[in-house]
Amino acid sequence: MLEHHGGDSLSLGTRVTLVITDDNENSDTSIFNAGEKLNDFNSDNKWGIGEPVMYKNPSNPTTWLEGVKVEASVYDSETNSLIFIGTIKQRERPPSVITRAATFIPEDSSWEIHMNYDFGYPARTGNVWFEWKKDGGSWVKGGELENKDDQFKDHSCTLPPLDHDPDSPIEYKFQAFLNYTNDQDQNVVEEGVVERSFYTFPDLVGYWNLNDSSGDVAFDTSPVLLTKNDGKIFGELEPSWVFGHSGNALSFDGINDYVAVPDADSLDIVDEITIEAWIKSKEFDSGFPGKITNNNNIALSEFLGITTCYEPDIIHVDDEPIYDSQSIGTVVSVVDNNVWNKISLKMWDASIHNLNAVALLVNN
Repeated sequence: MLEHHGGDSLSLGTRVTLVITDDNENSDTSIFNAGEKLNDFNSDNKWGIGEPVMYKNPSNPTTWLEGVKVEASVYDSETNSLIFIGTIKQRERPPSVITRAATFIPEDSSWEIHMNYDFGYPARTGNVWFEWKKDGGSWVKGGELENKDDQFKDHSCTLPPLDHDPDSPIEYKFQAFLNYTNDQDQNVVEEGVVERSFYTFPDLVGYWNLNDSSGDVAFDTSPVLLTKNDGKIFGELEPSWVFGHSGNALSFDGINDYVAVPDADSLDIVDEITIEAWIKSKEFDSGFPGKITNNNNIALSEFLGITTCYEPDIIHVDDEPIYDSQSIGTVVSVVDNNVWNKISLKMWDASIHNLNAVALLVNN
């Protein structure tokens, strides 16, 4: 097993070479592309962090290679660089579980939570399950699988009907768990690497979770509307699909990548509207590297200048797809380079070309 432990995702065409030598010094060489033997957990067609390339025993694919020396090299054909070279030593792999992002099922307005689990090598036997709770409530257990000894498996659970608040979103937290008995006959409980969350939105008119992982459409998975406001993804090479804050995300090149959502009555600004997003700026080639906490007393649109509307570190809020001199919008700067920030933008008393009041929250 070769597992990606850090750095950028690698292409499916990454070349792997294995030289396997037995006790009698007989060697066998195998060369293959990573995509041929990859467990692509998030289906993004990339060899990402935490994803293993599994090479099975050629003489008996149902068993592990034992009593052999394995030398390996990993070559990235896209960058023409050698990623890894060395001798792999067989070792025990403890059981583990990873909590994956939740997905909304529009057909029945339900939520589905996901995990990846592995009972290790040599394989142990135990149970896996989920726990979830409403913010401020008690944990609920469900989706349990008993007496399992699988390696690198996916599991999901559809949640029962959840609460909705007509005035504000409700946060639900969830986590995956695994337990097994160790060599000391002790019960060990492993928690999913990270606790995740999602929100129920009764008045949501657009929800682009960007978990699609491929293609040129950003699907709207808002639970309320029968007609969805799907977005079209544009760019010379198209934005790339990457791991995000929760699930996947789109990575833009800062030049000509964007997502356009067509006009719809459901998106008209009436009385109040809130726009929220998780954003991580990777770098600033030019423009104003804004820290909004440094500019609380400055009218940002005047300070930055109207020509900065399309710099990579700010957001332009407007009703026009292309800026013109008669259009009045609002620009705000995004905080903390290379860190995920939650931006919540609320506008009220708003009408066409007239945004009278704007409230911005960052990581609140």
